[in-house]
Amino acid sequence: MPQGPILVFNDSFGALTCALAPRPVWHVSDSWLSRQATRQNLRLNALDDGEVHFLSSLDALPAAPAPVPQAATTVWPLDETPYQIHNHANVFSLASLDIGARFFMQHLPENIEGEIVDLGCGNGVIGLMVLESNPQAEVHFLDESYMAVASSQLNVEVNRPQDLARCQFRVNNVLSGYPSDRLHTVLCNPPFHQHHAVTDHLAWQMFHDAKRCLQYGGELRIVGNRHLDYHHKLKKLFGNCTLVASNQKFVVLRAVKIR
Repeated sequence: MPQGPILVFNDSFGALTCALAPRPVWHVSDSWLSRQATRQNLRLNALDDGEVHFLSSLDALPAAPAPVPQAATTVWPLDETPYQIHNHANVFSLASLDIGARFFMQHLPENIEGEIVDLGCGNGVIGLMVLESNPQAEVHFLDESYMAVASSQLNVEVNRPQDLARCQFRVNNVLSGYPSDRLHTVLCNPPFHQHHAVTDHLAWQMFHDAKRCLQYGGELRIVGNRHLDYHHKLKKLFGNCTLVASNQKFVVLRAVKIR
């Protein structure tokens, strides 16, 4: 076996990492959830996670030769704004604004004084627009992707540096660790697939976490494909759901946390 570090890329749940233990392994992934799953599987198999070096996709690789210089991000103009959007390689909608976000941008809340979360922020376009239309709000950019959160932070630094002081950027599993009954608004374009599996469990977790963390009177506002039937899911969970806007493909829905 050749000498040198063993690098394992995109090992979603740690199967390869566990198989290679107890040899030193560098587990490289853009996913915070992948890191936690790998740690758990090492523990379940009585393997020492101290021998595994966890790196995000943005970290420097060990003993790597100098790579061919290339741009760290893809850059493209955000239509009808002065903003230039930077996307790291693993961020959804790499070179343009996706049509769901484009519709959502037209129906965001304004003039809120409180904490707003861009949940599953991706490149942070929604949070960026919220900073502009809510000058008294504190905006949290959350995603389980290191590259997404880094893209969001870069986009605020480049486009609205004056607002950095009222931003937080965090790699996280939905709203885990956030206190209950605190947030004013949660904004979300929930994914309906995980890798190749079509599922709504990620959206359900986002909705449940949002309800827990919102203050009474606070709102969850989402955009989704019409066929996903989020209206009934939100009404069941929150006891209410209002249609904010719709077109042939998408709906924007609003649910309020009530006592």
